[in-house]
This record gives sequence, structure tokens and C-alpha cells, in this order.
Amino acid sequence: MKFELCTDCHKDPHNNGLGSKCETCHSAVGWKGKDLKFDHNKDSKYRLEGKHASIKCVDCHKPTKQGSTDMSTAVFKGFKYDLCTSCHKDPHNNDLGSKCESCHNYSSWKGKDLKFDHNRDSKYRLEGKHDKIKCVDCHKPRPANAALGTAILRGLKFKLCTDCHKDPHGSELESNCLQCHNYASWKGKDVKFDHNRDSKYKLEGKHEKVKCGDCHKKNPNAAPGEASFKVAKFKLCGDCHKDPHKGVFGASCEYCHHLADWKKKKGK
Repeated sequence: MKFELCTDCHKDPHNNGLGSKCETCHSAVGWKGKDLKFDHNKDSKYRLEGKHASIKCVDCHKPTKQGSTDMSTAVFKGFKYDLCTSCHKDPHNNDLGSKCESCHNYSSWKGKDLKFDHNRDSKYRLEGKHDKIKCVDCHKPRPANAALGTAILRGLKFKLCTDCHKDPHGSELESNCLQCHNYASWKGKDVKFDHNRDSKYKLEGKHEKVKCGDCHKKNPNAAPGEASFKVAKFKLCGDCHKDPHKGVFGASCEYCHHLADWKKKKGK
């Protein structure tokens, strides 16, 4: 009897796809499971790292019979693995090229394990409130309930605030929003605009205490930014205030009144 080779007695389930030295992977004790001598990291050209280390063999090496778990009939050689897309579908539709490792790693390819740093790896720094928003708020998945990987990640316009945000001023103040606002917050104490420095009308006396909305009128249901800021008349007191004297003393109110208090006589 022949007994030099395993195949002298046993049928080769691999159809000679792995050669005749069965002892490279198997032993006489057992030829599968924990008795399998084959070590993917040591005995193959592809190391199983991160999440790849926990997947089942049949997930990559498919048995020839669909639905079967008999690994002996699976394909073990001739796999392409140079690119992630050799095995995985590219959710970015090749928008970001083939070097997935630029942003991802084997431990996990999303969340805290994502290697991509917006401030370091993109042309747009996330500062102030922009640093707190979710990725999906700017990069919309396709369709809306899909994974972030399906979103457009390149080619977004971001030079002007209005590329992403609606202009509440209706273009009345043009496109340089940073003249008055910053990324920390765009209202309240964080507004950079200084009426005395940045406008043609200084707020003095009692004018300094009035609310913005008292002069810059808006519709009752409108947001604060929707008021008019440039078209207000302010050369004469009568442009804003009703004349209690009904024009008897002319338009030069400052002859008798001053801005600190217009009930007291001027100079007192």
C-alpha cells in the first residue's frame, strides 16, 4: 500500500489547490478547528488585524457549495487583497480614491477610530460652534437615512457663510459675515459689531440703553437678523421720534434737548 502522502488514502477536498503537503496545515490528531496548524498571520501573505481577526473563515473563503460551512471546498489561494475594495464595496463611490487607510484603520472604520482629522486633513477648519456639529449636518447621506459613508465629502462650497447658511439679512449687509460675527457664536455678547465704531451713528446718552429692535424694526415673527440695518434714517430726531411740538420749534431738537435726558433743559 502507498502511504507516503495523505492522498494515498484520503481524497483531497482541496482538489490539489494547496499542494500535497497536508501536514503544513493539518496533523494526525485532527484536521480542523483548534487542531488546525495553519496560522493566517504567520503562514499567509495577509495578516488579520483589528476586526479582520474576528471574522469567520467562510466570510472570505467561500465554500463552493452556497450556504455550506464545509471549509475544505473553499478557495484559499489566488485572492486579491492589495486594495480594500478587493473585498469591500466602496461606500464613497471612489470619490475619495483607493487609499482607505488615509482615514480608516482595521480596528474600526468609523467613530472614534476614524483617523481623519477635519482641521488637519481638510481645507476647512472647524472652529467655535462648527466644531460641535455632527458630520451629517454638512455632509448629507444619500438617501437621508443612509450611512455617512454615502455622503458627499469632497467638492463642497465653503468660502462664504452663505454657501451653507441662509442669509437672514437678505444680502443687505453683503457677504462678509465675519465683520460682525465669529464662529464662537453669532449673536448676543459674541457679536463683534460695535455701533459707535462701525456705524455712522454713535449711540450716546439714553440711545445707548435702547434695544436694537427698537430702532431696527422687523416683522413680529421674524428672527433678530431679519431686521433692516442699513436703510434707517437718523439725521433728524423726527426720523425716529414723534415731534410733540408738532413742528412749532422746527427740526433742531438739540437746541433745547440733549441725549442724556430730553426732559431737563439743556445745560442743567
